[in-house]
Amino acid sequence: MKLEIGNVVTIMANGGGEYVGKWAGRDSSGAITLNDPRFVSFNDEGQMGFATGVAMTGATKPTSMIFYTAAYVCETNPEVLQAYESATSSIIKPNKTNKLVGV
Repeated sequence: MKLEIGNVVTIMANGGGEYVGKWAGRDSSGAITLNDPRFVSFNDEGQMGFATGVAMTGATKPTSMIFYTAAYVCETNPEVLQAYESATSSIIKPNKTNKLVGV
């Protein structure tokens, strides 16, 4: 896996939280920065999605997040990558019937 700036990656935090975001780099202390981070969560029906923030009391849709420790960094599943890009993009995509939702 190549860690290039802007690549979407998954980080498993030491506390067990899972995050998806754009790799922004690692500093000399080893801290990792993600841009457009999203916390992976599950609803009551067990469907996976992204929380609007990265912490219960944190800002909504933060622009970056610093991990001072992480259990690991890995490549993001292609389906999760597509969902992340949809969640972080300002582009309105047509639904399967090629009609814009809400129009």
